[in-house]
Amino acid sequence: MPGRPALLLAGALILGGTLTPLAMERVSALRSPREAGLMAASFWKPGAALVGLKAYSPGLSFYCGQPFYLVDYHGELDFGWALSPEGRGFFFQPEEIAALARSRPRILFFLGTRDLADLRQSLPGNYYPLTNYRHCFLVFYEGK
Repeated sequence: MPGRPALLLAGALILGGTLTPLAMERVSALRSPREAGLMAASFWKPGAALVGLKAYSPGLSFYCGQPFYLVDYHGELDFGWALSPEGRGFFFQPEEIAALARSRPRILFFLGTRDLADLRQSLPGNYYPLTNYRHCFLVFYEGK
């Protein structure tokens, strides 16, 4: 008959084997942009825009299936902007947000918590938080 330490070890292995996949799934969900991307895709309609205000996530763009319009973003994409500033493409300045919002039927903003308060001041309307990913929120914007 096995001793008590062997039974405790077997119980710990069984419990660890059961809880480890659950813990890994939870950690993966917190680190992955998949849920935020699927949420953005569910709110999408033709002509909408995914706008990163001082924030960018290639994973969010991937899972949503839409490109980012970047406003006041500084990071790894600055090099492309420096190479071709006349071919602005998806890069915008903060003062251009209102015009972008008026030109689109729906806007999904990806931004930091501090930037949401500033955006509400400069662009009146209704903001509906959808989900958060890392240090940012995905917010559905509806103009007045």
